[in-house]
Amino acid sequence: MSNHQGRSTRQDASREGDGVALAALPTAGSIALIAPLALALALGSTALAAPAGSGPSVAAEPVHRAAPVRLDAPAGHDQDPPAAIIHLPLAMAEIRLGQMPLPQPARPASATPPEPTQAPTEPPATPTEAPSPTPPPSPTPDLPWWGAYDEPVTDFASLDALRAAYRPATWYPTLLDLLALRYANGRHVVVSLKDSQQNAATWVGGNPASFDDLLGRVGVTVHEMDHQLGWQEGIQATSLQSYAYVLREDLTLLVPRVDTFPRAEIVPYLVGPLNNMYKPIYLEGQSGQQGFLTVLDEFNAYTHSLFVGYGLHDQTPPGRRQSDRDGLVTFMMYTEFYLRHARTTHPSDYALLRSKPEIRQAVKTLWARANFILDLSEDIPSLSLDPAAVEAEMRKPDMQAELRDFVLP
Repeated sequence: MSNHQGRSTRQDASREGDGVALAALPTAGSIALIAPLALALALGSTALAAPAGSGPSVAAEPVHRAAPVRLDAPAGHDQDPPAAIIHLPLAMAEIRLGQMPLPQPARPASATPPEPTQAPTEPPATPTEAPSPTPPPSPTPDLPWWGAYDEPVTDFASLDALRAAYRPATWYPTLLDLLALRYANGRHVVVSLKDSQQNAATWVGGNPASFDDLLGRVGVTVHEMDHQLGWQEGIQATSLQSYAYVLREDLTLLVPRVDTFPRAEIVPYLVGPLNNMYKPIYLEGQSGQQGFLTVLDEFNAYTHSLFVGYGLHDQTPPGRRQSDRDGLVTFMMYTEFYLRHARTTHPSDYALLRSKPEIRQAVKTLWARANFILDLSEDIPSLSLDPAAVEAEMRKPDMQAELRDFVLP
């Protein structure tokens, strides 16, 4: 690890089997948009029960979630034409450091020579030259309202040995090894969940036949197991009292569990291109009845997805694209709209959320980490489909102010 360095084949009808539903989207231009949705099985004691925002019946029933599954498992990097993979998993003031004042330059020594002495051979003293002023300190660059953020990222160590040695029967240790090389915090998510291999098998689809098949499932595996781990470390560990967001191996955020209005209420804000493929998945039906803490849960999971995408982007076949960036900027925008709607329409919920310093700190830290990976990956076209309009909305000054005013005292 190093510090921050800076198918054409398609199925036309849905099919079901073993608790997984697969569906295909129509073509868009010359790119085949594949949006398979997988309904997760109830995963025993580690499966997510009803989310925090769904009311008193939080532990009553397992939550059905949709997860991406490749309908066209890649056999290599020479397939033609390319495909775009859409990941739609479903689980449950500005800080300005002013420049220090410049030190005052030292006063020059007197230019008046001393009186000559009685000894005529000694010349009068020459006035000394004024010393150079002490240079001012370098100005500290202005930081965004969320402050500075950094974390180690991959140095893109070769995966050739793992690829050459891959066998379907060894998919689980191979998954852990490639995450150790390319996204160590993702490995932490996978191994920290109870019954790790059994749960991972659900998301990789059994025993992936090839190394490329496994690579294609890493992002959704980390994403969904992060949801499950957050439930394990929060709701289960605290007997429904706290919600957990696992960001890194050394950072898990615990926040008090609170119930707030359904996230479906932000739908009217989604006009034009802001109404994208994520709305029917997350803001309609049972999913749309969940509250603010689950918005942050998806926000965190999509941040993990983009970290995985960044760590593995050099393995992406030419021309293939996936929606990692789209998902993250969408949930950043959803967070802003939710807080705006809370402030203007549900002031009691807004006051409740803002009264919890742990929730405000969680929003700030999630925002900082998301911007870190967005900046790091912005020049990698394979990690996005069409996020421009949503990202532009998310970055508007009034939208940013919604977050800033919620977070800062």
